Amino acid sequence: MSEENKIEEPIKEKKATKKPKAKKNPELQLTLVRSVSSANSKQKLVLRGLGLKKINQSVTRNDTPELRGMAFKVKHMIRVKEKT
Repeated sequence: MSEENKIEEPIKEKKATKKPKAKKNPELQLTLVRSVSSANSKQKLVLRGLGLKKINQSVTRNDTPELRGMAFKVKHMIRVKEKT
């Protein structure tokens, strides 16, 4: 095809869309305060899943229902503090 036969299509301009501001997820700081050796096998797996291995070790995780459930299983062994 020659350039004369081509039909130019109008270029569609993209509209600038505003991105919604990301809500800052609340976080929880979990600290292991009791020994892992006193826990049963399921509790040890939960603590490992939370990332806690040593006494007085702290980790910060996003506050989700799954994390709350895990923390509930070992509530007697950890200290939970909310961070914003």
